[in-house]
Amino acid sequence: MENNALIDALPLWGLFIAILGVVLISVECGYRLGKFRLSRREQEKEAPVGTMVGATLGLLAFILAFTFGLASSRFDNRRQLLLDEANALGTTYLRAGMLPGVGRRSSPPPARLHRSSLRRRSVR
Repeated sequence: MENNALIDALPLWGLFIAILGVVLISVECGYRLGKFRLSRREQEKEAPVGTMVGATLGLLAFILAFTFGLASSRFDNRRQLLLDEANALGTTYLRAGMLPGVGRRSSPPPARLHRSSLRRRSVR
């Protein structure tokens, strides 16, 4: 809790300006370092494009794997919920036959009521 006191004390716009300043300084330092290293090497005139392409494709593969992982997790969760609901409906149907008064003519049998509610539910 005490470590967050400095960040909590800064206003949001101040934090934005501080982060923007650090990023701009880092970009400028990287640019100057690259320019310095390029001037020291005479034999290598072209930039190593293969390294940049490899890094970009690696990042793309990571993002794609992360996306598929989330989709797979959501699919598995949805399938488990559907299975739980189907089991609950089956149990309800079986238990409906055990209710007293199924033979009365004044009210429809619970199993028939359950079937009609399932038909309404599956129309969605």
